[in-house]
Amino acid sequence: MAMALLGVLTILAVLAILAPAPQTAGAARGNTGDGAAPALALTALLAFVTMCIGAYVSSSYAGLACLTFPSCDGSLLGHNAAQLVQMLHRIAAGSFALIALIATWTSLSVSSPRVRTFAILGCALVFVQIVLGFANVAWQLPLALREAHAANAQLTFLMFVIAAVLAALEPVRATEPLPERAAATAQRIATNP
Repeated sequence: MAMALLGVLTILAVLAILAPAPQTAGAARGNTGDGAAPALALTALLAFVTMCIGAYVSSSYAGLACLTFPSCDGSLLGHNAAQLVQMLHRIAAGSFALIALIATWTSLSVSSPRVRTFAILGCALVFVQIVLGFANVAWQLPLALREAHAANAQLTFLMFVIAAVLAALEPVRATEPLPERAAATAQRIATNP
């Protein structure tokens, strides 16, 4: 619930800072964007699901249920409940990593520089997350690595949330003339100290 709240607050913060002003009657409408927003939103959603499964792995003390890679003692889903939840986390993480790569690749070719920046940062953090996950199992869950794994997961999630919101906003913001956009941003800042 805390991560869902943080995600919603992040979306609201980005919207409050960057949301476009209401369009004038003559402004262009109907720009559907570049297609990166849905892929980035799916990536953020998969990050959230993977974190939820990971939180359950941690709270159920299943972090060391599977000490082998890629399978768990020769089984895809393990032999007991703890191994099953550990393997589900690994499968979700692998799926998330694949979708993150695809979404980042999509954003590289079609999105604005700031969308690309957040997507690339998120994708880089995915690789850090994988290394931290392997290190946690290999070194028997030392406290510093567990906390780093959890913190990096949260940061990765937020990078993709921000990238998705920015990608969704870019088509709308692009329809505003630059002077009106600057004036609208200045007015929002002045009225919301």
